[in-house]
Amino acid sequence: MSIENNKFLKKQFNKWEVVKYKYTKTMLLLWLSILIYVILFSVYTYYKVRSNPSEINVIKEYLNLKIGMSVTRIDFLNIIIMNIISTSSIVLFSIIPIPYLYALPAIATFSSVGQIVGCVTYEKGIYVGLKLAITGILPHGVLETAAYIMVLILAKNINDMSIGTLNHIWKRHHLKYKVIGSALYYSLELFFMYVLPVLVVAAFIESFITPIIMKIFM
Repeated sequence: MSIENNKFLKKQFNKWEVVKYKYTKTMLLLWLSILIYVILFSVYTYYKVRSNPSEINVIKEYLNLKIGMSVTRIDFLNIIIMNIISTSSIVLFSIIPIPYLYALPAIATFSSVGQIVGCVTYEKGIYVGLKLAITGILPHGVLETAAYIMVLILAKNINDMSIGTLNHIWKRHHLKYKVIGSALYYSLELFFMYVLPVLVVAAFIESFITPIIMKIFM
């Protein structure tokens, strides 16, 4: 019995090592992809605004409001709500059995980050603009990006299951509703256990710490 237990534990450990390696590699690749995308979109926005400076006005007003606003609990709650809506939309899109459709909300979010960096860099100059963008985005942005990566991995699993379910319906195979329900429940559990706490911490940093950092360095 002891030998069987040892074999079982060894098998589970090996399985965990494979999963850990797989998702660690996936997270690193997503981090790199997001960073490259934001940089490229920032450069694109920078040159676009140079050719048409009037496009900076909307983002400029937003940034002035962001830097000068008073910090309240309402702002903190609003940021949490917006982050939950944004990440939840990825999960909802993943239910649609179309590959990678769920990535669209994430692309829109990171496009807006690149747009802000590009506009600020154009208005303030490269050195001051990048300094302002880094102090205003990086402190909470690291955690928000981690949350988005976790949601994207989660959405990929849900989307694969959704496509598999559609294939079963198309081929008139018997559906295992209990398995599907358990998988969806497990996905929601992971969202509330891991993603939501990260979003709350990121919102706290953005509401109460980021403005202080920006005032210190700017």
